[in-house]
Amino acid sequence: MLDLILGWAVIFFPTALAVVFIFVPARSENKSAHMKWRFCLVVFGVLFSLLAWLQQSRALKAATNDRESAIKESSERVATDTADRVTKAMTAQYEGTISGLNRQIGGLQTELSAIHKASKETTNALVRLNTTTETSVKGIPRPRRIPTDKRAALIVDLSAHKGVVTINCVGGDGESKQFANDWYDLLFQAGWTLQSGVNVTYTPDTIVGARITVRGEPIAPGEGFTIPGEHPASALGRSLYATTTSVTGQRRPDLAQNATVLDIGVLPRPN
Repeated sequence: MLDLILGWAVIFFPTALAVVFIFVPARSENKSAHMKWRFCLVVFGVLFSLLAWLQQSRALKAATNDRESAIKESSERVATDTADRVTKAMTAQYEGTISGLNRQIGGLQTELSAIHKASKETTNALVRLNTTTETSVKGIPRPRRIPTDKRAALIVDLSAHKGVVTINCVGGDGESKQFANDWYDLLFQAGWTLQSGVNVTYTPDTIVGARITVRGEPIAPGEGFTIPGEHPASALGRSLYATTTSVTGQRRPDLAQNATVLDIGVLPRPN
């Protein structure tokens, strides 16, 4: 409001001053009145200058405030626009990444759920197995020995079919060595011809139970053959079956006709 009054006053004062000049009496007419009017003109001039200065000062201050306000508004608008653009750019950039991570998290949650379910089922199965199933464990088999009550009958049968025999055992196996010594003593009492003592052998193919080798053409793995009744190895095979559960055989063309090789292998393990 004050600025409006000052603006009108700056406009009005020059006009009023011009009108006043009309009524100023000439110096020759009235010297005293002329000086008074001149004094009033000076006051009016000073007052007009003050009003003009005040009006200009306020106009300059208002212009400065308007400029600062405009700069501030522009800065705020630019900052807001920049923030919006940056936010949109960042959102667009990371939206795909976040979406991919969400899919991966969903997949991992599904896998974890499946693992948890499988673990729970396994635990339940173990609990059921623990409470409803018994486990049978077989003990270590007894060492093989020739029964005392069968020795006499075995000697009688072997004495009727004497032959030449070589006895071997598995090296490093005490049970095999002891069982081979038993057969050595039994065959010696039955009158068989023994080739040296019990031989300790180290072969890559471990023999399980006992194996009889006689003269003949080799057989393929898994095939069997028959030993004639008159051959000494036939009586030896019958005696072995009476004392051990596992007996195998093979043939070699380099053996003598009535010669036999007896290999005492490792103790058969229970199935």
